[in-house]
Amino acid sequence: MLVTLIPVRYKSFELKPILYYFAKDLIPMQPITRSDGQMEPRLEFFWRTSKMFRRHIRILTALDVFTLECEFGLKLFYILHFDLDKTVVLSNITLTIVGIVATLCTIYYALWIRKKVKQEEPELLARDAVSGA
Repeated sequence: MLVTLIPVRYKSFELKPILYYFAKDLIPMQPITRSDGQMEPRLEFFWRTSKMFRRHIRILTALDVFTLECEFGLKLFYILHFDLDKTVVLSNITLTIVGIVATLCTIYYALWIRKKVKQEEPELLARDAVSGA
């Protein structure tokens, strides 16, 4: 996940945060019809035209990376300070709690991003029509 936050561009290739790819694959959205009549996937349109969308997808990915690293740190602490049986129990409890909290926070933040982008969409479409992209 962390590697996908590195801004890599090579010719027409651009590395995007992994949560962008998850959203692209898991969230069904109608494509955008651009002013030139071309159809474009909605998330690609948002990525191309909205700085806010790009920034918050990166922030969301970074928060998930941070959460997973903290969970790893807790497990390492358990390994170094407790016997094997207690470590296994604590690791499973930690994974469950962190997984549920991280998933709920990610969903909430993603819905917030979606709301903000929907508000911004008419302006993005108008700006895109003027730029002729």
